[in-house]
Amino acid sequence: MPEQDPYQAPETDVTNYDSEALLPSATSKIPKVFGILHIIYAVIGGIGGLVIIFTPRSFKSTLTSLQQYVKEREESVASSSNAYSEWEIIATVDGTIRIILAVVLLIAGIHLLQQKSSGVTFTRLWAVTRMIVAVPLVYLTLRTQLEMMSILESIEFPIGMRGTKAISAVFEIIILCIYPLINLIILSRPSVKNSLSK
Repeated sequence: MPEQDPYQAPETDVTNYDSEALLPSATSKIPKVFGILHIIYAVIGGIGGLVIIFTPRSFKSTLTSLQQYVKEREESVASSSNAYSEWEIIATVDGTIRIILAVVLLIAGIHLLQQKSSGVTFTRLWAVTRMIVAVPLVYLTLRTQLEMMSILESIEFPIGMRGTKAISAVFEIIILCIYPLINLIILSRPSVKNSLSK
């Protein structure tokens, strides 16, 4: 039997150790970060929805006053009334959708803070819906506002101003789609999914 070197460290059997148990559990902080952002975004979106709904109503008295200046032109008065009614309907639809989406995003944020995978599901639902409705609602709102301003001024709306409004609408659509896209990309990462509970 060979003698053991007294200066040699004894051999230890490490085959029984669980290597994964020695490592700290990797929990991604990304869901909690997006959970907080979701809640903030939802509150802002909900307030914005209420503002959009009530903006046409607050403008009604102004419209009535302006109509007094063009009452001799029945066509202008009728057109402004029709345009206002259309604007009110579109604003109500837009604001209501924003409030509903804000509630969905708020639920998603709370679930992400709790590290639940359902938070990602609600986020995807919100993100896809937000991008789908962004283009038509911005377009309809822009068209109605231009028509209102054109009628109330009793002149053809300046071409330059139309261009400026169109450019601002394009930027609004881009801004509305940025955060949903970021969510769809980052929250779909395997490292994020693995850190969430069912």
